[in-house]
Amino acid sequence: MGTHLCDLSSSGVLRIAGDDAAAFLKTMTSVDIDACEELLSVHEGLVLNGEGCIVDAVEIVRSGTAEYLVVASEENTAELFEWLDAHATISDERGAVFPDLDIDNASERIALLMIFGEHANEAFSRVLEACEGRVAVIGCTYTQAGMYGIPPLPAHLLVAPVNAASAIGDFLLDACEADVWSLEEYVEELSRANAYEKRLYEAAYVKPGQVGLEHLHLGRHERIAVVDGEPADRALANRGDQRLAVRRRGEFGL
Repeated sequence: MGTHLCDLSSSGVLRIAGDDAAAFLKTMTSVDIDACEELLSVHEGLVLNGEGCIVDAVEIVRSGTAEYLVVASEENTAELFEWLDAHATISDERGAVFPDLDIDNASERIALLMIFGEHANEAFSRVLEACEGRVAVIGCTYTQAGMYGIPPLPAHLLVAPVNAASAIGDFLLDACEADVWSLEEYVEELSRANAYEKRLYEAAYVKPGQVGLEHLHLGRHERIAVVDGEPADRALANRGDQRLAVRRRGEFGL
């Protein structure tokens, strides 16, 4: 199978940082943030609106001690940013719920390169070694085939500055003899490998169960109320036992 390379930079990347970043992502996504203790780990999940419908299916990378990258679909990045940003500044009688939080749409500054295939581990190690001291690159390893990982493993995600992506790609092609997959080929392979993949890109504003993504939320998030197997409603932010049902749907046509 060799080594395959696919440019996923069309996906959106949101940077969530600050001491309250983990609490915010726990509240706004179905991702088990407590499982993201390991730096550069990758975890998949959903962002739901107040009616329990999907705003976007995302992957979250822990990129620092108090920093996370949210990888979003190209079509929904702007709306996802608006949705999260609208809830970043909510407050109650005690003040801001997330006082130390910064949200940034970093899509135009960050490139995403997926390396996968039989020799992906070797290529991954070589490119990180080549970049050391020259280019700030984040290298993430998939421990299981998820929404954006192609079975069989191994698969790795390189997060790099946009202005370095071309040189990194050339290195993988020349030094590692990687072959390039188009995004269309990549998505087609995902669709074959996972039954729900073909519908994933049309998942916005439907219930997770309608597109086979219920496994990404049921039993994984205490702030989603489940009725008849579907999330019926959720508190979009809370402080301890007090729930704040924040409704911003009207502002964004949700």
